Amino acid sequence: EAWVYIPKEEHTKRVGVILGNSFGSKDDDSVTFEILEKGVPSLYFRADNQDEHTYKFTKAAVPADTWTHVAIVYGGGTDNKQVLCYINGALKESSDVGAWYQVSDRITENLFTLAGDRRPLNTNAFRGRLGDVVAYADARTADEIAADAKNKPDTSDENLMMYFDMSTAKNASD
Repeated sequence: EAWVYIPKEEHTKRVGVILGNSFGSKDDDSVTFEILEKGVPSLYFRADNQDEHTYKFTKAAVPADTWTHVAIVYGGGTDNKQVLCYINGALKESSDVGAWYQVSDRITENLFTLAGDRRPLNTNAFRGRLGDVVAYADARTADEIAADAKNKPDTSDENLMMYFDMSTAKNASD
């Protein structure tokens, strides 16, 4: 999950990667959390066998020129096999039942990059501003997502994998 700000002039373009470890070695399992054109949140997976899957949330688009909390939960919903997208703490869209992609346990073994991924020259660098960026090892509940959007992320949560407090960037005037 992350707080994001997308300038109007960047909103129609692929905004970029918030957090990802994609595009290192072609033999690596990887994941990318990003914002696509028109503010569409996306979660992309690639397995070491080159099998790929992308979840795009067109009904959960992030608006331009406003700070927005976006969270994608992998492993929620029906039978814990859906991907859910929340905007400002409210569920906006979920993947179809049966569109489940089984991710390898090795997905977090590779280095992560904040505001980009591991492509040469970071060609998908994030073209907006980031506030807090958080990753948890479990599927967050609706109540946890709402609390994180209203307050700060729960840094005492035992499933916290990474937390980047970018509050000075979030409150910057430019």
